[in-house]
Amino acid sequence: HFDSLDGSGGTNGRIDATVGWKPTVVNYQNSMHVYYYDQQNGKLRHAWSDNNGNNWQFEILDGNGGANGRISSNTGQTPASVVQGSDMFVFYHDVSGGDLRQAKWDGLLQSWSFQTLDGTSDSPGKYNTNLGYEPFAITYGTSLQLYYYDSTNGNLRHAWKVGNLWNFENLDGDPGSIGRY
Repeated sequence: HFDSLDGSGGTNGRIDATVGWKPTVVNYQNSMHVYYYDQQNGKLRHAWSDNNGNNWQFEILDGNGGANGRISSNTGQTPASVVQGSDMFVFYHDVSGGDLRQAKWDGLLQSWSFQTLDGTSDSPGKYNTNLGYEPFAITYGTSLQLYYYDSTNGNLRHAWKVGNLWNFENLDGDPGSIGRY
């Protein structure tokens, strides 16, 4: 069975726009969640279904401004999603700021929070450069592991979360990195 989920207009938050670039999908509490970039409007979109894959709902997740750290900018390129415990994470590139962003669904509070993780001197990563391209996220043991590209310096960045603390390093690409290449 084939169907256009979003991009041709319709109900439940669907829009008529060029959407669906580089989607990422995660199963969270028996529901599919799809995150993708709206190329036409520069927004991160979110689609989710009931546990049968029916009854889809759609929303702009980030890029339209709003509460809990959302921003108004061209954001949401190349998302990556992962579930850790009761939380769902989406990592994506903020085109306007050149930063790595995070959206977190807190399963206990049942709410979204948003933040810039890396790319500015006041972010947890404190690495002021154009980065966050093509993130890849995975859980490893009890930690959350994140890899992404720093286009300014040509580095592979690594971030890992243990408990509530994020740690950052250049994994490879410069003489001071772990790989030293």
